[in-house]
Amino acid sequence: MKTFLLTLSLLSITLAAPSVEGTILEKDTRVPVGFANVVIKGTDVGSATNEFGIFSFENLTSGSYTFEVSAVGFEKKEVQVSLNDGDAPLNLLFEMEEVVIELNPVNVIKERASVVGLSQAFLRIPGAASAVTKRDLVKFNDTDIHKIIARVPGVYVQEEDGYGLRPNIGMRGTGVERSSKINMMEDGILIAPAPYASPAAYYSPSAGRMEAVEIRKGSSQIKYGPNTTGGSINYVSTSIPESFLINARLEGGQWSSLKNLVQFGNSGPVFGYLFESFGVKTNGFKHIENSALPTGFDKQDYLFKARLNTAENFFIPAALEYKFSETNEISHETYLGLTRTDFREDPLSRYAASSLDEMNSYHKQNVLTAVVKPFASMDITAALYKNEFDRNWYKLSKVGGSVISSILQEGNSHSQYALLNAVNSDNDDYQIKANNRMYESSGLQIVSTNRFNLFGSKHNLLAGVRFHKDEMDRFQKVDKYGMQNGSLGLTTEGVWGTGSKNNRLYQAEATSYFLEDEFSFSSFTVTAGIRMEDILVKRYDWSGDASGAGDSWDDPNRTLNPTLKQKSLKAVVPGFGIVYNYTPAFQFLAGIHKGFSPPGPGVDEEDDVNPEESINMEWGGRYHYGMMQFEALAFHNRYSNLLGDDTQFAGEGTYDQFNAGKVNVDGLELSASYKLNFKSVWIPISMNYTFTTSQFMTSFESGFDAWGTVESGEELPYIPKHQLFSEIGFVKDTWNTYVRFRHVNSMRTVAGSGDLVDTEKTDALTFLDVSGKYKIMKKVDLFLTVNNVLNMQGITASRPAGVRPSMPRSVTAGISFSF
Repeated sequence: MKTFLLTLSLLSITLAAPSVEGTILEKDTRVPVGFANVVIKGTDVGSATNEFGIFSFENLTSGSYTFEVSAVGFEKKEVQVSLNDGDAPLNLLFEMEEVVIELNPVNVIKERASVVGLSQAFLRIPGAASAVTKRDLVKFNDTDIHKIIARVPGVYVQEEDGYGLRPNIGMRGTGVERSSKINMMEDGILIAPAPYASPAAYYSPSAGRMEAVEIRKGSSQIKYGPNTTGGSINYVSTSIPESFLINARLEGGQWSSLKNLVQFGNSGPVFGYLFESFGVKTNGFKHIENSALPTGFDKQDYLFKARLNTAENFFIPAALEYKFSETNEISHETYLGLTRTDFREDPLSRYAASSLDEMNSYHKQNVLTAVVKPFASMDITAALYKNEFDRNWYKLSKVGGSVISSILQEGNSHSQYALLNAVNSDNDDYQIKANNRMYESSGLQIVSTNRFNLFGSKHNLLAGVRFHKDEMDRFQKVDKYGMQNGSLGLTTEGVWGTGSKNNRLYQAEATSYFLEDEFSFSSFTVTAGIRMEDILVKRYDWSGDASGAGDSWDDPNRTLNPTLKQKSLKAVVPGFGIVYNYTPAFQFLAGIHKGFSPPGPGVDEEDDVNPEESINMEWGGRYHYGMMQFEALAFHNRYSNLLGDDTQFAGEGTYDQFNAGKVNVDGLELSASYKLNFKSVWIPISMNYTFTTSQFMTSFESGFDAWGTVESGEELPYIPKHQLFSEIGFVKDTWNTYVRFRHVNSMRTVAGSGDLVDTEKTDALTFLDVSGKYKIMKKVDLFLTVNNVLNMQGITASRPAGVRPSMPRSVTAGISFSF
């Protein structure tokens, strides 16, 4: 019997099906080429490289095969091999050479949807560029954009709700308030609800449904606009798959949390499509005093894409893609935080006065993109887009006649503090405002790329124009409540469109042009560009009295002529960057560009609100060789005028803008990574560090709570001096685990100098996250994620009103499959 089993075992080894493993590297730098496609010619069998540049084929049959390797930005390679049953696994090595590849129209659409490009060449652009890829995103299956972009240096965030629903993002010293000083895009299209008329709007695409998130900073990002000081964040939605694909993921966790993702699509020679559904909901990790009402949210996204393209050898290649997306959200979120004393007692509590606070929002986007290639070296892309965003945040604004921010600043010494958790009160003690907004933005953007040689230099010339309109219709009311046996009851219903500043319309029209030429000579690559903006912003106020009672702001039906305040301006924004290729693996770079952010129309006729302007410089170096990567960049932003906004988020909600004068921001961004193989286990290690200093150069007074009275030499609030991120993974074919570390030191919550004051700072925050995945079948994975393992409970911010916590320790588990 033993002899029989031994013979059977030897026979099974002898007859083992042949397999192939391979590695794909850049020829000059030995850097792994990720996302490379490997196909067996003459079949529909294919594979793709992982982050280590490795691919594999198993259970092949005996015979001769031709393996073809392709990747955007590299010359195709192929090799012929013969395989026989029982052979040891065949190891192949492909060394890819960079070459200018003329993209087909389908890939041009993908290229235009990106701000860093499709190839690994973005690692050598003149300016800071980072891509959080799909492989990064699935490590922790994050839905919070704050966690996702923590791996990018030079980016600052201020948490507000613990989930990233309303992100506050800044770059290189710009303000973080409502992400109003950066360009927020989805697939290369402005996605902020009204980026010109009302940039300080609460909106962000659902990060959990994206296949990548890109960050672009420095001189070469001026072509995106309108904000050019800090940079741009681009959410890249799921692409139409190249072949039939079904993906699904289901995840559950604490607080009745549930996430689900379903995708399916296909592509043929001339047609492709994608359907996607993404949902996330939770009861929330906070609790309301004297109430069992939830504090979480329910958010649902749908995405559809369809594409038509010409056949491969059509004489004028072209493609047309339509995109539709829709998002519905109900979130039980509030502006009302806690006093610092109450936070130390129970950071996860909410006052009873906030029990009815709720955000309802709906977002819809339509985009039609066309690409034509009249010549092999030239392509023209036109995108027609329209975004609609309606939201009503029904939230507490005043208690006992006092604004909530003043109550929380004074704490229990305030005369109205007791009403925050009162069981009974007088009628009309609580004012809840329906902060109702209707946004619309639309436009047409056209970009042309032309590649040519001139005087011995290779040129890549980009030219573009964007015609854009947006508006924000502010139509609000204030309801009044009393507390009755621990529950809020309506005592006086408000009237829509009445009351101070509750009936306004902001509009903007902007035409922008850009021209950028990237050319190479010797060991230098130069990028020179210029952007021009022609902007008109208007604000209509229906502040008259239609009732005849002598009141102001009493024209809910807009029957009277509104007052009009408008401002027009033109701006020219140049930029210049250079890269010196000391070796193929080692580059020095430097850049300089003008920073610009447009102002609103102002409040009064005598207002003289200037645009935000700055001169921004960066310099540093990069080293990429083999499995090692290192980058060091220093930056200096010199504002001639910093622009402030008095929003409800960080002030009294007048939406006034004001000049803050001269400000200097300096910083250093470091990032490094290394991929180690130890006993067949891959160990990828990465880290980044950001050091930032800031200083007001002029003294002034403002109504902006975070600034107030400012003296020259004081530091800006909500800019941490030190930020650190690191991650280590352990990866095998059937399992992986990752450990992620994030640290942000204490930040000022108001402008100041000297040592931080306990009542005017956030806590130093340290987070440790762990994830693991195990492959139970070829296409089926189980995964587990623990966020905030140390259960860090610190103050993340003291605004919009009062201090607020980070999310406590959370555990989620799920299953995913694809075929």
